[in-house]
Amino acid sequence: MEKYESKQQRITRPADQIYTVLSDFTNFTPIVQDKVEEWEATPDSCSFKVKGMTVRLYIVEKVPGEYIKLGGDENSPLDFNLWVQLKQVDAYDTRMRLVLHAKLN
Repeated sequence: MEKYESKQQRITRPADQIYTVLSDFTNFTPIVQDKVEEWEATPDSCSFKVKGMTVRLYIVEKVPGEYIKLGGDENSPLDFNLWVQLKQVDAYDTRMRLVLHAKLN
């Protein structure tokens, strides 16, 4: 598996507030429903089509205010895990990093 890590980004919100939004796929409906085909979401999973390919994501593990680990289902064309890591530095200063582990051809 290859590892890809984003730069740490500063977000001027408490970690719990960011976590609450990102840990529920239904919160993404207003943002993505017009950008992808066949968008469906529950709090812990979502599926959609992009360029004819169906993508299904689910929350593998989560710790409030700290991280959310996402993965694809068994039918996913890619073998991957995506971690959204949160580190609260101050009341309105949270650092976020994305870490992708993917098996690529």
